[in-house]
Amino acid sequence: MKTHPVAADDARLKRIANKHGLETSYVVGRFPTPGFAQFVWGGLVF
Repeated sequence: MKTHPVAADDARLKRIANKHGLETSYVVGRFPTPGFAQFVWGGLVF
């Protein structure tokens, strides 16, 4: 969960997920960051 997710957050999460054998991972953000759209808005997580 990040307030303003960026591409570096996505890359780091993918490295961690790969290390632990996870095929799917999602960056969750509170606010959109210009130029980065590969995240899930926090309001959609229930």
